[in-house]
Amino acid sequence: MLFVYTIFVFLGFGLGSFMPSAMNLIYDFARGGDNKIYMALTDTSLAPFTFLAIIIVGSMSGVINTETILTGIGIFLVKGYYFLYSELKTPKPFR
Repeated sequence: MLFVYTIFVFLGFGLGSFMPSAMNLIYDFARGGDNKIYMALTDTSLAPFTFLAIIIVGSMSGVINTETILTGIGIFLVKGYYFLYSELKTPKPFR
């Protein structure tokens, strides 16, 4: 059961760090009046992928056991963490 809690903690960390950073990037790149449009476009472009991920994993849960699905999610979390800290560069210098 500890594995399940660990996955949900890291999912919370990921979602909690993604949303503020995504909105700050929109404020950096958008002009004054375009902020709401870019926020709506960002949310709209992410919605189909979120929906598909939920549908695919939900349909696989009848065939594959939950522990295997959570292990797969954990592997993707580790890959995402590695990519974030090793491959991505900061577009602006730190202040």
